[in-house]
Amino acid sequence: MAFEELALAWDAIGASGAAMVARIVDLHGFGGSERDRDILIIERERRIGSVLAGFVDDSIVSELERQPRPRIMKITLSDEDAERGGSACGGWVKVLVHPFSWFPDLSDELRTREPFCLITPIGALAPSEPVAVVSRRRRVASFVEEAAGELLIAGQVGTHRLDVNGLNYQLQVFSPKPRAVIVGSGDLASALLAQLELVGVSASLAGDGDQFTLGPLDGLVVLTHDHDTATPIIARVLAKGRVGYVGALGSRATQAERLTRLADLGVNPTPVFGPAGLDIGSKSTAEVALSIAAEMIAVIRKRSGGHLRDRKGPING
Repeated sequence: MAFEELALAWDAIGASGAAMVARIVDLHGFGGSERDRDILIIERERRIGSVLAGFVDDSIVSELERQPRPRIMKITLSDEDAERGGSACGGWVKVLVHPFSWFPDLSDELRTREPFCLITPIGALAPSEPVAVVSRRRRVASFVEEAAGELLIAGQVGTHRLDVNGLNYQLQVFSPKPRAVIVGSGDLASALLAQLELVGVSASLAGDGDQFTLGPLDGLVVLTHDHDTATPIIARVLAKGRVGYVGALGSRATQAERLTRLADLGVNPTPVFGPAGLDIGSKSTAEVALSIAAEMIAVIRKRSGGHLRDRKGPING
């Protein structure tokens, strides 16, 4: 279950939390499947999400109907049963089951598109206490939370295990798919849309009156020189203080007027990268789009955009 799917599930379940949650703890077989983000939420007759593409969901639900309590459930499937469900081979899966109400309040993180890590202490047979969460807005107070924070910084989406003084923890990192909103139109907008989609960013053009939320992994790119159109949008995004990147096209004179207008609106204009893009000697429209997309990635990941051969630390972390 991806970040966006969990957000939809959160809205569907509501504040009541009257549901059970099943999350993978360990997995063996099934053709080497990496399903460490699978989550199944069961609320009465409704199911949201799945575990192992759904072919163990019935077994989980049957066990919960028989014994609706927090525990670790082990389900074994033969090769024949697994193949009927669409897997290459059989195996076993251990599933952590707990009430939905054990989740902390994730409303703010889900609403503002803030990556977070769920921390679940796991005993020998069951989760030992309710789930905790670490995000940029939540204070880090323990070694386990510090480890969760490091996973968030590194963008290590998925499930991780941590053993501390004989205690076992599951650290599950959720992060939204990066999003970019483009203000403007024309050939450069089309090229930038294509370039961003190519690197896994969900990009769209801003429409009149659009209200959108951008988080720390997201970007706003302004291509128009129309200050009356663009400046209020930039101001609104910056005022929320969460967006990862704001880039704006235009000459230095255009940038100066834009910054003045933003300051007049009471917004700190410093985060705006303008003229937008890395200095790669861009000439064509496609090259300009490439330089802007590269700058957005570099800024969000807190990199300088320099030469890899000059980097002293890891080149891919």
